[in-house]
Amino acid sequence: ALIDAEEREFRTDYDPRPRRPLKINLDLLTYRARRAAQAGDADAARALYERCVSMDPADGRAWLALSKAAERRGDVRRAEELL
Repeated sequence: ALIDAEEREFRTDYDPRPRRPLKINLDLLTYRARRAAQAGDADAARALYERCVSMDPADGRAWLALSKAAERRGDVRRAEELL
């Protein structure tokens, strides 16, 4: 971290709450995942979508894509869990 624990108490602009990533970054990552899926690289697409989820769990695009992929694999239970 750039700020040591001792310095935090002196900073008035320090906010410990996690911030959402920029939407453009999620858009680009989602685009790359979709392109990987279209190219038939399901493993790369899944990894990219999981990265999207880790960056912003509130963005539903990745959850939906992971759910659809699970359904295509025949894993209906997992597809339902992801939604």
